[in-house]
Amino acid sequence: MKYLIALCIFLLTLFSGCASEKVTIAPEDCIPISLEAFIGSYFFNSYSKITMISPTRVLYEEALGREREKESLELEVTPEAWREFRMAIEKAHVLSWKDKYIDEHVCDGTQWSFRVKYKDKELDIYGSNMIPNKTQFRKFRDAVSALAHNKQFQ
Repeated sequence: MKYLIALCIFLLTLFSGCASEKVTIAPEDCIPISLEAFIGSYFFNSYSKITMISPTRVLYEEALGREREKESLELEVTPEAWREFRMAIEKAHVLSWKDKYIDEHVCDGTQWSFRVKYKDKELDIYGSNMIPNKTQFRKFRDAVSALAHNKQFQ
């Protein structure tokens, strides 16, 4: 009977971990080799862009409105921030997105792109007036925004 209880506890512990969305990534795989994320809107004549310039720095660029008031900031990124970013995009299933999301029936609207190269994975994704999944895309935008010290990415 003790063995049966122990086995049940072991199995519950084992399978409860499978139900969670916990993502484990080796620390050396969290910092990308290169990264660029862009989103822009034709209607609002605005864009946000983040570009990795070194393993510890990103360049955040933003232009809003018709007058195109631009903001450009160089921001520090810690290894912990890179780890959180990688975990967030893994949880949002970004690494399994298709290469293109295009609504050919809309001429003007929102374009976005995400290019990232990790030691173990490389993505080059483009969208025009279409996104993969609303919830996943929001989580992706939130992850990019967090990487840029919570600057706007939309």
